[in-house]
Amino acid sequence: MKAALREAKQRFDEADKARKQKAKQDDLKKELAWAHVKSKQDELEKKESEVAVLRDKGPKIQAAIDTHKVRLYIGS
Repeated sequence: MKAALREAKQRFDEADKARKQKAKQDDLKKELAWAHVKSKQDELEKKESEVAVLRDKGPKIQAAIDTHKVRLYIGS
């Protein structure tokens, strides 16, 4: 009887340990997924910031181009 009880307890402990490992694995997978989401979100914010800077520079660049076109036209 004691041997059967010990064996049953050992199997229960092993099953419990496996269940906890599976739960930990699932938690780590979720954490990895959210880390990937955060990384992509940071990447998107950086690109949006770069686009905003380029939008601000666009009119200034166009004005410089127009000025040089006028100078070339007048100088010809």
